[in-house]
Amino acid sequence: MSTASSQFSLASPPAILHRRRVDALLSVQKAAQQIGGILELDTLLDTIVHRIAVDFGCIESCILLVDGDEFHLAAVHGCTQSKKGERWPLTEGLSAQVVATGRAHYAPDVSQELHYRACEPNTRSEIIIPLKVGDRVIGVFGASHHELDAFPRAQIELLKALAGHMAVAVDNAQRIQQERLQMHRLSVEQNEARSIQQNLLPNTSPSVPGFQLEAEWVPAGAMGGDCTITFRCLMGDWRLSSPMSPAKACRPHS
Repeated sequence: MSTASSQFSLASPPAILHRRRVDALLSVQKAAQQIGGILELDTLLDTIVHRIAVDFGCIESCILLVDGDEFHLAAVHGCTQSKKGERWPLTEGLSAQVVATGRAHYAPDVSQELHYRACEPNTRSEIIIPLKVGDRVIGVFGASHHELDAFPRAQIELLKALAGHMAVAVDNAQRIQQERLQMHRLSVEQNEARSIQQNLLPNTSPSVPGFQLEAEWVPAGAMGGDCTITFRCLMGDWRLSSPMSPAKACRPHS
């Protein structure tokens, strides 16, 4: 019995480690599936930082997006010193090094890091991973722990793999957000132009014997560059087009 117990005790640690690795892989897979289905940028970012903090036991996690020459704190979980939406120069902190090199940086002991930008006072170790789309770094993902050297190599590799999914999802969400903003801006501009044009046109069509005059407002974008004017008279419809399409036609009335 003692021999069997001894063999069991020796075999347990590898089995436990294997189980933890399987659980971590499943967690990463589920996280990748979840973030891949979210199209709203803010919801996506908040989901990522919350899920990583919970699944990996981090005291703090965040996503910094590159915006010109600044970092934009787009999402944060567990940090009491910084708030979502804050900005600071692209040259500050370990994140600046990650953006410059395009490579992840692991600090097993943050007290030994000259450029460490503190958030939580009890942070002891930190991992920062670039979010890359092709060769372009669009931001960084950071996770902190209260223990020294708390991120084993296998866990770092899992986070790197997940960061690839994060980057693609964030880039897609940013594109969708930009397209929506552009469509909204065009809609506002068209409404303003319609209002101006309607104020320029007379409320009623002029009365000219032998002619039926009509006017209609059409956005320039909807015309595609062609402008057509139709004169309706007793003999038929005379159509004059813009120089881009210099056609003239006469269609007699039936």
